Amino acid sequence: MSKRKEKRGIIINLYRNYGFIKDENGRVYPFEFNEDMIKSDKNVQYIQYSTDVIFTVEKVHIRDMDIDEAKNVRFNGTIKYIERSRPKGYLNSVRELFKKFNISIPSYDRMKKEFFEKNDTNQLIEMDNKTEFDYDIIRKIKCHGKLLDEFQNNVLRTEDNILYEWLKLKGFHPYMLDYLVNGLFKLIDTDKNIESKTFDEQSFFTVDTIVSLNEIDKKLRGFFLRWILGIENAYKSLISRISSQEDGGKEVGINLLLCWESTQDNIKKNQYKRAIQRNKFLSYSEYYDYILGVPKVKIEDLLDQLDLSNLKDLLVTFNKLMKDNLSDGKKFFSFFIQDIVQNKELLGSLTSIRNAAAHDRPVMPLMFNYEQNPNNTLELGQGLSDINFKGWIIYEDIYDILKKEYDFSDKRAEEYINNLYGNIYRRGWFELNFIYQRFIGLFDSVRFEAYIKDKDEFFYQIKLIELKSIVDIIKMDYDIAEKIAKKIILRTLTSIKNHQ
Repeated sequence: MSKRKEKRGIIINLYRNYGFIKDENGRVYPFEFNEDMIKSDKNVQYIQYSTDVIFTVEKVHIRDMDIDEAKNVRFNGTIKYIERSRPKGYLNSVRELFKKFNISIPSYDRMKKEFFEKNDTNQLIEMDNKTEFDYDIIRKIKCHGKLLDEFQNNVLRTEDNILYEWLKLKGFHPYMLDYLVNGLFKLIDTDKNIESKTFDEQSFFTVDTIVSLNEIDKKLRGFFLRWILGIENAYKSLISRISSQEDGGKEVGINLLLCWESTQDNIKKNQYKRAIQRNKFLSYSEYYDYILGVPKVKIEDLLDQLDLSNLKDLLVTFNKLMKDNLSDGKKFFSFFIQDIVQNKELLGSLTSIRNAAAHDRPVMPLMFNYEQNPNNTLELGQGLSDINFKGWIIYEDIYDILKKEYDFSDKRAEEYINNLYGNIYRRGWFELNFIYQRFIGLFDSVRFEAYIKDKDEFFYQIKLIELKSIVDIIKMDYDIAEKIAKKIILRTLTSIKNHQ
């Protein structure tokens, strides 16, 4: 094994857990601290470093992208120390991030007033002679009101107490800090923006903006799960329908099942084993001969064991079997299956966005966090060479649309595609819409119409928030996905007609 070539460079940035090194050619690499670099003195932690360093470069996989990382970093100069930042508590994080992203916080007097307005006990005290409650109930309410006043005054003794209770009153929870990322909101100390578009003219937002965004994000998570399951079930239904056709499709389906029955792949073995157990001792089993039948299961039994992550293998195998001669010497062909398999790479990003939504993680911060794209974080404006977005199967069509219909320059078009392709979650949003427009709409009108209905509801909801620039990007992504899907369908149909 050949020894990796060493490079020389200088440390240009240090954060709490990592830093950046620029080599002699001006290329920037991230590096992770090791335990030996962290020194302690009188309960204060310091990062040990030197400006000049020697290091090697290793290709690593991060956020579904391959990037170059500096490894085996060695100091090559005067040893220096810089204090390591301390972890920030919840309320300190709120103050810092709200300031950084122009989220306004009222004065403490105003927050306290709002708190008492929402928890007014005077109304309880004034209920005497105005209700039909008996005396004992009113007495208890009054007593409770006085105790509540004392409790509230004790709770709101410090500024931290006031801020904590006010945030809780507004419906803001600690996890909502995840929404405060560069790209979803604008950093006040940077002019850098997304897609070279201007951010919202409104300089300040309120905590209500974040709470509203969270409600919309919850709906989007539900839509993502429903849409991706819709793609999965649409593809399964397509296979099922084709495999029930007597004119060749049924035989291809049987050969597909026999491949799974005789496979040496452990994953496929387990899938087939579960398929055999699916209807055991159930009345459904009356519809198939599970004793003497060849193969041992129906295609639906196997399909039920697959999800989006392994459905691609079945589609590829089905497409391969279509190329073989059938028992009568003829061949069976499905344009839909071939088309889907030729674009199978588009299914990859859907798994990431499905997993995020299934774990109930906010997805919009993932879609718009500028740092989710390793090229933005690691290249630091050095160029776009590390992300192979030009290898994206729909790159040329997106580029053509941006140039012709949006009048983008070459640079701006590539910046847009880099930001779109380089973020796996935003790419998932784009590819999901493309798949529905390009494939599902052609052979599953019921699921396509349900998707359109959900999409319209989502766009209506998101227009209600104040982040217009983000709304514009989401809508633009959808519009381009729809445009290129229709363009490719027309191009494909024209090609088929010309070859007839």
